[in-house]
Amino acid sequence: KVYNQWSSFDQNTGRWGPWENNDEVFIINYKDSPDIARCRLNKKIIVYKRKTDSAPETGRSPEGYDYTEFNVTGEFFVPYTLRFYENNPDYGLELTTGAIKIRFAKR
Repeated sequence: KVYNQWSSFDQNTGRWGPWENNDEVFIINYKDSPDIARCRLNKKIIVYKRKTDSAPETGRSPEGYDYTEFNVTGEFFVPYTLRFYENNPDYGLELTTGAIKIRFAKR
């Protein structure tokens, strides 16, 4: 999945920030594993590890958008949730860890 913009959630204002350019690619089942890779323009690859017995969850947002959710572990064993949306016209991925939330979109 290719995204060319991102927006982060501001905890102080309770609002999403403006969309900024930032080309990134997310690869599900990276190198034939259950992992998800995040490839950045600077050629850095971040691999989010997924347990082999951890099946992705599917659901529907309150707005009616279908998603597939992966609970993964990032660098330094930090837990992340990656929620990929199938039919959301505004953004295709929401990444969360603790209080940090980032949305990625293809525009």
